[in-house]
Amino acid sequence: MKSAWRYFRVTLQSLSQIMLYWPVVLAALTNLICHFSLWAVILLVCSLLSAYLLNVAIPSRHDANINRELFDTLAKYPNYRFEKRDMKELVNRYASYDKIQGMLFRHNMQEVGEVYVAVLEDKSVRKRFKNPKAFPRVFFPNVVLLPDNIEDGDILRQFFFFHELGHLSTMHTRLRLLAARSVAGGACTLFMGACLFPWYFTLALIPFVRFWHCSCMGISLMISHENGEIERLADAFALKVLQNHPDIEELERKLSRLNAPRFQLIRESMDFFKDWFTDTEWITEWMNEDLNFWNRRKAPENSRFSFFYRYGFSSEAVNYNTMIETYCFPHYFWAAYCLCVLLIVGCVLWEPTTAQYILLSAAPLLASALATYRYIFDALHTHFMENAKLTGEDLPPLTEKWKKRLEKSVAPRDGFWQKVKKRMALLLLDDEKRKPLT
Repeated sequence: MKSAWRYFRVTLQSLSQIMLYWPVVLAALTNLICHFSLWAVILLVCSLLSAYLLNVAIPSRHDANINRELFDTLAKYPNYRFEKRDMKELVNRYASYDKIQGMLFRHNMQEVGEVYVAVLEDKSVRKRFKNPKAFPRVFFPNVVLLPDNIEDGDILRQFFFFHELGHLSTMHTRLRLLAARSVAGGACTLFMGACLFPWYFTLALIPFVRFWHCSCMGISLMISHENGEIERLADAFALKVLQNHPDIEELERKLSRLNAPRFQLIRESMDFFKDWFTDTEWITEWMNEDLNFWNRRKAPENSRFSFFYRYGFSSEAVNYNTMIETYCFPHYFWAAYCLCVLLIVGCVLWEPTTAQYILLSAAPLLASALATYRYIFDALHTHFMENAKLTGEDLPPLTEKWKKRLEKSVAPRDGFWQKVKKRMALLLLDDEKRKPLT
């Protein structure tokens, strides 16, 4: 009975999140069942296509921004040559590569990424590349840039190396995409309500949009690079990997002698996560449920698919990901469930007119198509530029139109909306009692 409830709860949570990111799909499906017609079929097809395009556009926008950050970083260090190294060989010096894959991605089918070591060429230039940097991407391989002294084996350098690998996890990518997906879901819900439902029913949707979509956006803002909270999650990954390292006490001693704000943050992370890793009574039941849930999905040992799950569903990987997910993501799904119910009830009670069918089909599809076109091309073109910079080649031949667009695309973005996001994040973090992270 308990296991059946676990399966039902996980399925319900997944469906509610998917449907709330793309509420037009939920509305179109309900409308097709209750008011079957040719227009209802067209609306469902258009809504599915719109959801697919948005699901491509949002990660493409993320990749374009990451590519821009990578290009800007490479441009800051023209006195360095970046040599590609074997990520697997480098990781295996300090930890099991398969274990790292399982902790980062929950499976061992995805490569961690590409690693480049910065080699100083022009010593007359004072600018030095001192700290590792990670660039997590969805449609392109992850990239990690390392200083040339990373191979010395020092425990502090190992910590920063695994800290950067921690930024590549699927948890971080989900957090980065959470705000954009929540904005899309909230906007689609209100647009659909305004087009299809009476005004009083649309007003009833607003509190639940506020509780669910806005809370997701708030969490994404609080655990963003604007305020550094996401650095704690990367610290947690490094500490989890190195917690049994023979030199872990030496790491603590080194950190205690360093007074910079970044090292103070690491010390706070160590105090918090070390206790969390060793004393997990408050979450043990959830972890065991997760572990049992995924273990039932393991292929038999003699199956040709068994290697898919050998490390990805290890207890270490499941426990770590469960802890981080509990720390980061909302678990108060009541608002999501209520919003789904309201959308279904509204679509059962009110059948769209022909004009509403056309509007509900065309507007989301057109908006998602334009977003997809813009962001996919931005991601591809910024990738061309950073790839040319990494390999030391000339930029690929492009038309003048695309060259101008690329130059504009890779310009530093420190504008109005970035400042607004940072201020909002600081305001949300101001009151620790309201911080929904524990």
